[in-house]
Amino acid sequence: MASIQKALIYLDDANNFPVEVDFTDIQGSTGIVAGDGSTIIPQIKSADNLTLRFVNFAPPPSSPGSKFGGILAIAYVYDNGAKSWVKDVTRTGPNASNLTVAIGSWVDGKTYAQAKADSHYAKPYIGYADATDYAEYRIEDYTAPTAPPDPPVIHPITVNIIESTLNIKKGDTATLHGEITTEAGIVSYGWSADSAAVQQSAGMTQAVYEFPQPGTYTVNLQALNSDNQTGQDTAIVNVRDLYPISVDIVEDSQQLLKGSSLQLHASVTTVGIITARAWTFPYGVDVQSQNESTAILSFNRIGTYEIKFGARNEDAQEAYDSIVITVVEAPKKEIDQALLLDLGTQQIEVNPSVTLNDYAVNKDNIKLRFRNSGESTWTTESFSIDVGRESFKFQDGTTTHSNTLTRGPGADYTLQALIQDFKDTNKYTIVIKCVVQDDQGQSLTRFYELKWFAQQKPEYPLEIYNPAENATKLPNTMKRNSRYRGQRESEKVLSDHQEQIYDIRQQYVDIGSFTELQQSLIESWFRGENEAPAENITIAQTKTFSAFVDQTAYPLNPGTPESQYTGLVIQLNGERVADGQFHISDGYLIIERNALQNGIMLVSYTVTLSVEEQKMSGIFDLKSRMQMMDERLGEMERRYGRYENAYQ
Repeated sequence: MASIQKALIYLDDANNFPVEVDFTDIQGSTGIVAGDGSTIIPQIKSADNLTLRFVNFAPPPSSPGSKFGGILAIAYVYDNGAKSWVKDVTRTGPNASNLTVAIGSWVDGKTYAQAKADSHYAKPYIGYADATDYAEYRIEDYTAPTAPPDPPVIHPITVNIIESTLNIKKGDTATLHGEITTEAGIVSYGWSADSAAVQQSAGMTQAVYEFPQPGTYTVNLQALNSDNQTGQDTAIVNVRDLYPISVDIVEDSQQLLKGSSLQLHASVTTVGIITARAWTFPYGVDVQSQNESTAILSFNRIGTYEIKFGARNEDAQEAYDSIVITVVEAPKKEIDQALLLDLGTQQIEVNPSVTLNDYAVNKDNIKLRFRNSGESTWTTESFSIDVGRESFKFQDGTTTHSNTLTRGPGADYTLQALIQDFKDTNKYTIVIKCVVQDDQGQSLTRFYELKWFAQQKPEYPLEIYNPAENATKLPNTMKRNSRYRGQRESEKVLSDHQEQIYDIRQQYVDIGSFTELQQSLIESWFRGENEAPAENITIAQTKTFSAFVDQTAYPLNPGTPESQYTGLVIQLNGERVADGQFHISDGYLIIERNALQNGIMLVSYTVTLSVEEQKMSGIFDLKSRMQMMDERLGEMERRYGRYENAYQ
């Protein structure tokens, strides 16, 4: 069993707190002197040494009347370090009530100041020493000390954000993953970030933030475990602005002719990665080839087309550029033709007629040169004798030549012709019809006239019955009468008849004029010729017809040949009819069936009409005129008979 080593007596004295007294001194009743000079003597009063009595309470010599100070606590200390404290107190004597000692270990480990501040503190007083005054203090029984508890285990906590640095763009969300490691329980955790960041969700192991503005942000993760240990980690989020992007189509908006081609070039400017590039072409544009930066297009339809090019970068930023292409009808190259009379050393243009007699032309070898005098290229050509084919032939005996070919501007086509069964007394009129078509779908028809006038007048066997005797007398020729009157008498008669003489002269002129006219009328009677003057008038007209799919002919100016029409434009339901889908025959417009449809047709054209002044028509008119002439001649003869000098 452990033995008592010493006693600890806690006096109400800062300098003796506590006073250590060896247990042998206590057994020998050795006194204890306090700091102020007071003395006490502890005595063992029990066999188990657990009861102490304090006797001879003596005040300090300097103040014998002072009361003895208090004892706050008493403890035994065993050899194994265990402590036993006052269990209870027994007081004896009138002054023993002042010998208060606190029960228990309330001063253990405290300083004097800490003990005075404790609620157990009470200052006891003892009066003058008196042998009858004492107090016995019973110390607790020995209790073997228990082993001190092991110190508490403090478990650390570790916090880690896996993504220590993130680089994202404005408007993106960032997902951060956290790890909290500890052997103790996790009491709390929390994510935090700069104020501009928007937290969308948060959990112990993950947090999602949105960053609407560019900048550098810090995101924290903190945690606390049950051992009151904390930990945290910080991640840096760098938010950049969106990469801008721009595109440009190098070529400007422009106007092109129908059938043209165009190569376009496009460029893209951006900091980031280009994820998509594309051209957009409207309907009506033919794409020959395209890639991410160029496109080759052809425009074969009239209209306005918007060509677009767009691109997108890694930030989903898009940019577009566009140009407008206006396609107009290409001005057609002029189609034209000319007919030349080839004389070897010179060429005479037939425009639109020529008289062969005026040149040294061999009737058996008439060289004709058809020339492409326009700007376009002929693809087909046809030359035919429209009038006079019974006497005018090409050298190969035909009256028509047709070719399908390519004849460029300025190229010629030579034909040789001849007049068959030629007679000098005949008049020949030949009309050649030339129809050509070019590579633009245009057609042109022209008529050329070749004339050959008779070289000798025809001999008509005319026989006039009962011819009137030409009794016309010249006014200055007078027949001398059988009775000579003399010169003065004759002059007198002439002077008296000047009026009649003038009338005779006029009648002579009329007779000559009527005789010539009579001869012309007789020839017209027998030959049917009429050289009446003609006047050409040109008019522009626009006519509206109701078109039907089963009607191909529409009257314009019946009886007018096709060569008299120019500038013919046909619109059917607002759409122009191509040149090769119609023609004119005898003044009627003929539409090809594959171009017809029900609707309204507008026809605009210019036509040249010939208006002739007919001098006569039929035998009755000729007879009437000749009868009138015969009457006038008879009247003249009767009037001649009145003049004396002319007939006597």
